[in-house]
Amino acid sequence: MYPRIEKVEAGNNIFIGLKERLEAWYSLILPEPEASLMAGIVLGSKRGLPLEFWQALQKTGTLHIVVASGFNVTVVMGATIFLLAGIFRRSLAIALGIGAVMIYSLMAGMEPAIVRAALMGALAYFGQILGRPSDGLRLLFLAAAAMLLVNPLFIFDIGFQLSFLATFGLILICPRLPKFLPKGMKESIAAQLMVWPVLLINFGQMSLIGILVNGLIVSLVPYVMFLFALPWLAYVPLHLIVVIINYFG
Repeated sequence: MYPRIEKVEAGNNIFIGLKERLEAWYSLILPEPEASLMAGIVLGSKRGLPLEFWQALQKTGTLHIVVASGFNVTVVMGATIFLLAGIFRRSLAIALGIGAVMIYSLMAGMEPAIVRAALMGALAYFGQILGRPSDGLRLLFLAAAAMLLVNPLFIFDIGFQLSFLATFGLILICPRLPKFLPKGMKESIAAQLMVWPVLLINFGQMSLIGILVNGLIVSLVPYVMFLFALPWLAYVPLHLIVVIINYFG
């Protein structure tokens, strides 16, 4: 008489199931909050983060590191193409790299930042195949237009806003900052300047210490991402990130 409601287990989805296995593996090997931090950096998972550490991330303006981001896409696509370019034609290696990004995007839950980076990366590499130079700003606007065409409501999504504003800052502001500043610090300043209004409007606060903290940890995050399959080796950069965030938070 009544429609039957079936519970859909996350494990039925092969990609989400793989994500859950990685999270469980990190929890088995690493202590907290390093285990949850690694799951956040690599997979965008925020479920297991201890409350105190979550609050420290908020206070230091570093919550973005536990959101699967464009950098993750860059690593996945770049590593896949690099490893396969010596085996297959570059065009095929690029196609496989885009496929790897699609799988990763599904694992990470198709967050706006992931979709944006995947579109930009795919367009840039297709441009390489066609022999056309890529322009970061043009790719950014093309990715935004494509996403809004599919789902206009993305414009109200905070993740969408933060991702595009931060990327806009990296493309437009970062190259114009003083050359004597370290690369990580310049990237942090450029991104923070663009996202501060959104953070202030939506969360009623902005972290003045965020530029410094982000500048300190930005060089550590890539090591965690590269060592996603070797969590015991990632412990040192993870622990350093935790120490820095807890100190300033």
